[in-house]
Order: sequence, then C-alpha cells, then structure tokens
Amino acid sequence: MRKMYCEFGKGKRNRWYPKKGKRMNARAKPLLDDAQHEALELIGKIADRAVNVYAQWEIRAERRTVLLDLTACHFRIIKLRLGDMLTADDGNFMHDIAGINRHIDRQNHKLRDCFLPRFADFGQ
Repeated sequence: MRKMYCEFGKGKRNRWYPKKGKRMNARAKPLLDDAQHEALELIGKIADRAVNVYAQWEIRAERRTVLLDLTACHFRIIKLRLGDMLTADDGNFMHDIAGINRHIDRQNHKLRDCFLPRFADFGQ
C-alpha cells in the first residue's frame, strides 16, 4: 500500500495525494456508503445517551470511548440493532453499553467471556 500525504496551504484544496504527487483517481469509491453513515449517526446518538445515563449515576465516561467501542462492535464483531438500542429502557440499554465496554477485545475483535449484547442482530 502506498503512503498518502495531505497537502494543505493557501489556495490549495485539501486533497490526498499519492507519494509521487499525483492525484488519486477521481472515480474512487466513497469510503462509507449511506447505511454506514446512518449507522455512525445512530452510534453518535447512542454514545451521547450513554454518557448522560452514566452521569445520572455519577460515573464519568468519555463519549469517545463509548463511540469507539460501539463502532468496533457493530462493524467488526457483531451487528447491533442500533435503532432499538437507542429507544430501549435504561436497564437494557446500559446492559449492552457496559457489557461491550467490559468484554470487548480490541486487538482480536471479539467479545470475551461469552458476552452477547441484547440488541445483537442475527439477521431475522
């Protein structure tokens, strides 16, 4: 894989260039499709809600950590029913948020100790 560089400056557009200075193909596929964008928006809303629920119990949680854990779980480990998770009651919601945070193995992309989120999507 070639290294990419970003060129910033006066009057220049922020574009990524290959190492040799040539522009990338203008027809390159977008990095994310519409479904992935929608999933990331829902994950952002879920992370905001999780931080608020943690704050109600006087527990300090970083939005970024929740966001990264949910993104890794949804895209690399097991699909989640994000819409249902967002509208769930606090108990079921926090079961999945805290469980994913506690049991995620970030290096091997697995959930340890046989943890299974309640809002896992099995394609039904």
